[in-house]
Parts: sequence; structure tokens; C-alpha cells
Amino acid sequence: MSRFITCLTLLLAIVTLASAQVKTINTPNGDITQGATVKITWELMAPVNNLGNLRAVNKATQGSTTISDTLDLNALSLDWVVNVDPGNYNFALNDGSGDKYSGPFNVVAPPAAKDPANKTPNKTPAAEPSQPPKAPAEPNEPKNPKVSNQEATTPPNSSGNSVTLVYDLLLSLIGVATLMTYSA
Repeated sequence: MSRFITCLTLLLAIVTLASAQVKTINTPNGDITQGATVKITWELMAPVNNLGNLRAVNKATQGSTTISDTLDLNALSLDWVVNVDPGNYNFALNDGSGDKYSGPFNVVAPPAAKDPANKTPNKTPAAEPSQPPKAPAEPNEPKNPKVSNQEATTPPNSSGNSVTLVYDLLLSLIGVATLMTYSA
């Protein structure tokens, strides 16, 4: 009977571990401009057979915008046209075992377009030599900003990383199973 309980405990531990698959969500560095296309990437501990849900969560309001509710987790990336208001955000990726959060990133409004009605003709004094045209200003926001690896985490007010909790649970269950085996 104790071997049955031990095997059952180990089986439950493996099932629990297998349900938490997202390891890392890569967080964009720097500001992201509304309307820009950003590649969101993540890493898995192992291939999965289920779909995920990806959201952008506003850190100030805790409101969220769904990016994809039928996310193929095995694709490991998704191109996102930034469609949220300016503010500070985290990605929340749910792989079926609860939300995992990226590090924070900042969304900014696009630069203001010049109003053609306010343009005044260029008046260059005749005595001054004409100057060569200025090169266009470099955009402040790269189209594909750099990303940093950010371990998938639980929300800041939570008790810790869900992946770490699963490993702790697995180790505890293995310890209990070992004790039960030797005490029988």
C-alpha cells in the first residue's frame, strides 16, 4: 500500500510540474511607441499541447488588454502592434497554470505630427549662403526594441515565482514519498 501511495505522490508531482511550462518572458528594454510592432518572446521548459493567453497589464490601474487568447505557446514569439495607452506595463502570460509576468516596460505616445497649416515658408537672407538640408532626426524609438530576459514571475504582491513553488512542491512530495517508503 505504501508503494502505491509513493507512486501516486510521484505521479501527482510530475503532473503538477508539467502544467507550468513558461520559463521566461522576454521584456522589451526602453520605451515602446504606440503603433509600433514589437516581437514578444518567451521560453518554455518543454513543448506543450495547450494554448495560452497573453495580456498587457497596466501597472497603475491593473487593467489589462488581451493581446491573444489563443496563443500558440510553442511558437515562442508573437508580433504585437502596440495598442495600449501610454503607461507602465507587464506582460501576463497564462500557460494554463496561472499568470506569469514579465518585467516592466513603458509605452509612450508617438511623436506629434507636424501641422502643415502652421508651416511658414523658409526665408533665407540673400547675403547668407544657403545651408545644406539637415538630415532627418533619428527616431527616438527603434522599431524592434532590444529585449531582456526576465524570469516569468507572479505579480509583485504575490508570494513568489510559481515555477519555484512547483519545484518546491515537487521536492517536498518526493521527500514525503521517500520517507513513506523507508518507514514502511
